[in-house]
Amino acid sequence: MKKLIINADDFGWSREVVDSIIELHQKGVITSTSVMATMPAFEYGIEKLKENVKLGAGIHLSLFDGHPILPPREVSTLIDEKSGKFLTFEEVNKNKRRINLNEAAAEYEAQILCFLETGVIPTHIDVHTSLPYMIPKLFNSILKLNEKYKLPMRTIVGRDLKEKSRDLARRQKIPAFIIRLAGNRLLKGMSKFGISHPDYFITDFSDGNNEAAVDDKIAIIKSTLINLPEGITEILTHPSLGDEKWRQIENEAWNSKELQELLKPQKSILSTYRIFDVKENNEGLH
Repeated sequence: MKKLIINADDFGWSREVVDSIIELHQKGVITSTSVMATMPAFEYGIEKLKENVKLGAGIHLSLFDGHPILPPREVSTLIDEKSGKFLTFEEVNKNKRRINLNEAAAEYEAQILCFLETGVIPTHIDVHTSLPYMIPKLFNSILKLNEKYKLPMRTIVGRDLKEKSRDLARRQKIPAFIIRLAGNRLLKGMSKFGISHPDYFITDFSDGNNEAAVDDKIAIIKSTLINLPEGITEILTHPSLGDEKWRQIENEAWNSKELQELLKPQKSILSTYRIFDVKENNEGLH
């Protein structure tokens, strides 16, 4: 079985992001999205999700960007004291020990509950930025929290860990064996808690602030479809009608006639996280 989830992150970041994802979903391109309860267009996005029920919608847990759900006094190690906003990725990355894990776990659950209160049934959980994967105790807090909700989760490594570790090592400038150790620990943790996840995760299309040309983006999708392995594969994307240039480039690529024609014959393999049978496993969320 070959299945492909095309997941657009940061739903709720802005109205431009929401409108781009909805438009691309209606064109048969985007199958799934991840929703940020901490961002300005969250409520607007929820309205759009209720009008587009076939679009899979997961919870994009975040400790960066936007405002926390909990009051400032309950998340003091996660925010800038003056603005009340989350600390930036760079600020936390410089001092990972600053994060109080109890505060982080409480904020994560507040975001889950905020999403559930909308009445939209989540298809999965994933995290904003790669940093939680780099702090084992922080990621373990998410796994423990998900014991209660039993939702499928994204994993940044999969069956291709050995091959992927070489590329990640080159980018991060650290030994590949360290990445393999961290990846195996992550996969074992998800297995321990019985959490379902895709077999492969492809970030090449949307790797950070990658401003590759539209043609290069299209070539990545072509290659993915040609070489799609057996199992469930997730492709990451961050399209927007506005905001940063790299987001607009992704939107333009997905809107290209060439890419849409390329995906038309692939409808049978396109899927969402619902493939993990969320309804059967999560009656408590209905």
